[in-house]
Amino acid sequence: MSPTRPEVRPLRLAVVLGQLDRGGSEGQALELARGLAARGLAVQLFSFRDGPRRGETDLPCRVPVFPFAGRGFFACLAWLREFRPDVAYTFGARAHSWGRLAARLAGVPRLLVGYRQQRDYCLDRFTLRWNAAVVCNARIVAERVARRYRLPPE
Repeated sequence: MSPTRPEVRPLRLAVVLGQLDRGGSEGQALELARGLAARGLAVQLFSFRDGPRRGETDLPCRVPVFPFAGRGFFACLAWLREFRPDVAYTFGARAHSWGRLAARLAGVPRLLVGYRQQRDYCLDRFTLRWNAAVVCNARIVAERVARRYRLPPE
């Protein structure tokens, strides 16, 4: 009898978006999600608000019906607990604040943050240190993020 290899499940990636509008961050996030899914990762999307980009993806995407008054946060937390991703990657203000907090509470082992522009999001000073990596799409954005949050420039 030959030894059997244990079945390896694909890495699960949760892409958490603030909204599904026509903005550049959303487009970059969807392209990344499509590309990683094509490479065999199990990718699912969550967006705190619906928008026109929702129809542009064939990936599983959850959008809370009524995301206000904390319901979006709890919907994200429940989704993360159900999906059980290995990595959560946040894009956009709501995702950076509430998505990161929900991922932490859901026990997601690795968090990543993607910045396209740098604003001072309300919870970044507390939650940015939870991330395994900070990914920026431009050197100037990376320099601002590193300076503002005292991160090593890389």
